[in-house]
Amino acid sequence: VAAADARSVRLLARNLSNMTSPADLDELHQAIKRGDLPALRAYLERGGSIVARDRYGWTPLFMAAKQGHTPMVRMLLHAGADPNQGGAGGFTPLVAAGLSGSAESVDALLDAGADPSVAWGQSLIEVMRQQGRSRIVELLELALARQRGRAV
Repeated sequence: VAAADARSVRLLARNLSNMTSPADLDELHQAIKRGDLPALRAYLERGGSIVARDRYGWTPLFMAAKQGHTPMVRMLLHAGADPNQGGAGGFTPLVAAGLSGSAESVDALLDAGADPSVAWGQSLIEVMRQQGRSRIVELLELALARQRGRAV
């Protein structure tokens, strides 16, 4: 089996199995709130689920994005987390990163394929304009232009 195939099988097995107990998930979310990158690495190395949701419907990627912890966002994306997997209320990790004010997390999520046209009654780009987050607006505009197939 090729290395890429082996990695895909490992990711699939991790995502299909629910190896994360509620206690593990609570511990993980506390580590994310603290920005504890070694704890996240240990969680992933022992096979912790990247799709497990807490009682609010939030995944580890959503939590990391919500906290604006870009290194954690990157680590979870590298582990195979879906940048478009929504949580409660239709919020995605991109929305969480934008609302946290982390342009770096927004950029990482967009690079991983997050949908820049996400909306939940209003578009993320409009909310970012209202909040004066010009760097995030710029990133979203570029991603939307690429999505529409226009060169910027």
